[in-house]
Amino acid sequence: AGLVVTCVVALSSFGALNSCLYLSARQFYATARDGLFPALLARTNAKSAPHYAILATGAWTVALIAVMSSFATLVNYLSAAMWLYCGLVGVAVVVSRRRDPDAVRPYQVPGYPVVPFMYSAVCLCLSGSTFVAAPLPCTAALLFVAAAFPIHWVCFVWLPRRGARDMAPAGEGGGEDVYGYDRLSPSQYGPVS
Repeated sequence: AGLVVTCVVALSSFGALNSCLYLSARQFYATARDGLFPALLARTNAKSAPHYAILATGAWTVALIAVMSSFATLVNYLSAAMWLYCGLVGVAVVVSRRRDPDAVRPYQVPGYPVVPFMYSAVCLCLSGSTFVAAPLPCTAALLFVAAAFPIHWVCFVWLPRRGARDMAPAGEGGGEDVYGYDRLSPSQYGPVS
């Protein structure tokens, strides 16, 4: 019985690893395609697989394994952020439907709004239980995720606006906003490279 359970857990872990690898690679690919990651990650091979993004995901995984002290630390580090992110997806379903109730939706969530609420609540509980079990790795994970917000704002909002403002002829740029930066549309400063 112990061998059967071990094999089932190993197969389940392999399946989860496989799906996480391809999901993460597709996120790298889409972000690069939008101009927010290096363009190399947006390239695909003859079968339309984002091979460079898959390799980058593997490299990132190896780097995390090398930095973490144990596999359990790595699982706790990633689980807290992952469950929180998944819970926010459930919240996004509700927010999306409230903001744009007439949008065409090819898939209807059964049991809406109870199902997204329960899903988000379960994800929050799973994230919370991970915090209780390992507060230090979970706090580090959330600080790492939170660091993305100011970095994104500086690299992809502030710097492009500043560069476009400096390059715009006098009298153009659409006026000052409350933060003192010109209001520019993305077409005025072009894609970020």
